[in-house]
Amino acid sequence: MSWSSLQKTFFALILLAILVLGVHNTWTMSNLTSTVYTMQSTIDNLNSMLGNYTQRLEGYLTIAGSTTVLPIIQTCANLFMQENPGVVISVSGGGSGHGISAVSAGYINIGMSSKNLTTEQITDPDPDLQPVAIALDSVAIIVHPTNGFVDDLTLEEVEMIFNGTITDWSHFGGSGEIHVYTREAGSGTLECFEKFFMKHSDITGAASEKTSNGEMKATIASDPAGIGFLSVGYIDETVNPLKIDGVEPTVANIKTGAYKIKRWLFLITKGPPTKIEQAFIDFVLSSQGQEIVEQQGYLPLEWFQ
Repeated sequence: MSWSSLQKTFFALILLAILVLGVHNTWTMSNLTSTVYTMQSTIDNLNSMLGNYTQRLEGYLTIAGSTTVLPIIQTCANLFMQENPGVVISVSGGGSGHGISAVSAGYINIGMSSKNLTTEQITDPDPDLQPVAIALDSVAIIVHPTNGFVDDLTLEEVEMIFNGTITDWSHFGGSGEIHVYTREAGSGTLECFEKFFMKHSDITGAASEKTSNGEMKATIASDPAGIGFLSVGYIDETVNPLKIDGVEPTVANIKTGAYKIKRWLFLITKGPPTKIEQAFIDFVLSSQGQEIVEQQGYLPLEWFQ
């Protein structure tokens, strides 16, 4: 065992105390042996405490990007900081495109993305970026809870609504103009939606653009004539997720593959993660972190391994 100067000083003080007591008292060998063992235990405990102190994480992490991944990472960051008081983590949104470009430029430590770096939508991907999958998600088509015109659409009907071919709820037995909402360029949720639903056409230019999952949910929740798309992790009673070809976008149906729209969620670093970056990523991948993934309405990795 290698002792520090503090430990050596502590040992010397104890030894001095033994010698002083030995002068004024008649000690047996067993007394001395017991005292030495007690001293050794104290030294070992001190060594353990000092070791734990030197291994404490300290530093600052900036994380930004996908608003889909945001609820997972915000919760994980709060718990991680509680367990590591020397660490401060700043988490913000901005979309997957922002997360990817910001970590590539070195503006942040970790980027959040709901799009894969290998997709063709990402031009000139940075070869130094290292993505780590942390969960699985899906995208649902949503309408206002009072919308009684539809509860089930085919893939073709979704595409016809979002490319502007179907513009009125009368097509489904209702009445009034359909208000179409989409996401901003660079959004991972938009990429997933286009991949599965817009296979033959583009989204109509008449669609109103929203810059986050939260904004999309709030907009549909306040517009009875609206229709949009949303990460399943954001779905609650304020919006109505529609069946697609008869299948509900539930976690159970995504897990079994009955609902076929799904995508991976990532944390991304520039080059190999630093010690503190790796510690946080490990936390998200741990059983505690994956429990948070499930609590937030997403699908943990263990279901697909």
